[in-house]
Amino acid sequence: MLPEDYLALKQQLSILLWNF
Repeated sequence: MLPEDYLALKQQLSILLWNF
C-alpha cells in the first residue's frame, strides 16, 4: 500500500465523518 493511497483513504474517511 502506497503512502499516497493511505493519504487519499484518510481524506475520504475524514470527509465521510465530516458529513455525519
